[in-house]
This record gives sequence, structure tokens and C-alpha cells, in this order.
Amino acid sequence: FLKNNVVSSRRRSRRARSSQGGKGASVERERESSRGAQGRGVPARVMVLYEIVITFDAAAPGARLLTFLKRASNQVLSRSGNLRRVDNWGERPLATRIRKSQQSHFSARFISLWIDAHPNVLKEVEAIVRFDRDVLRFTSFKRKFALPAGNGFIATELREAALRAEEAAAIAQVPL
Repeated sequence: FLKNNVVSSRRRSRRARSSQGGKGASVERERESSRGAQGRGVPARVMVLYEIVITFDAAAPGARLLTFLKRASNQVLSRSGNLRRVDNWGERPLATRIRKSQQSHFSARFISLWIDAHPNVLKEVEAIVRFDRDVLRFTSFKRKFALPAGNGFIATELREAALRAEEAAAIAQVPL
């Protein structure tokens, strides 16, 4: 009882110091400034390679799948991330049924997205995935190695092509 009481009084005194602007407050301010613009201890310029594997409803039409993929990729690209690759593993039978939306699913379409993004962008993409009605399950992995070679969808090339087209259009509009 005494030991817990002593610890809690120390905590109270530390809180009191930080609220009064004492030594504890300056330490807290230093910690917050070292965390970067994003907070949570991650520098603002960190780009991490993630793989997001999505189990998609096999009965959903292809147009809804494309709309979903466009929405997720636009979220990544608008926040200065790169969509490195989209792999469609096709429709496969599930080992066990998945119950979602009062239906049993025995097969699903598997999609893999490879993105370079800040961890906060990953959370936003996961929110889009989580609330889509056609997504049965998903998981994301932080990858510590280079992207495997293959015929993937490289969004960086598309972004650079769009920038070149914008520059060409701007140059064409400038009167001589």
C-alpha cells in the first residue's frame, strides 16, 4: 500500500510541475518537437514500403472493384505516397467460410497493393478498406526489403507523365 501511494504521489507532483510550466513542461515540449510534424514519434518525411492484402467478395462486379482500387490509390497519391504495384491473384476458394453482411462466402478475389507511404497514410487507406462493403478481410505488412521485380503497376511513372503533360500545356499557353 505504501509503495503504490508513493508512486502515485510522484506522478501527481510530475503532473503538477508540467501544468505549472516547470521542468516537466520543458521536457514535454522537447519530446513533442522531436516527434516531427506528424506527432506519434514518426518524422514527417518517412516513406515506408507496405503490402496490403485484401480479400474481396468474388460476387462483386468488376466495376466496384476498380472504383475501390481507384479510391484507395487516389488517397495514397494525394498524400505524396507511391502506389508501387497492384497484383490480382484472382478468385480462389477459401479454406473456411467467411460470414459478412449476413452471407457466407466460400470463394474470394485476392488483391495485393504495394505502397510507399507515411504510416498515417496507411491508416487512412486502411479506413477506406475497412468500411468498404465488398472487402471481406484485409491485412497490411510492413516490408523491409526491395519490391520484387515484375510487371507491376508503377504509379510514379504515371505521376511523372502527368507532370510532363501539365508542363507542356503550361508552356503552350504562355504567349511569346
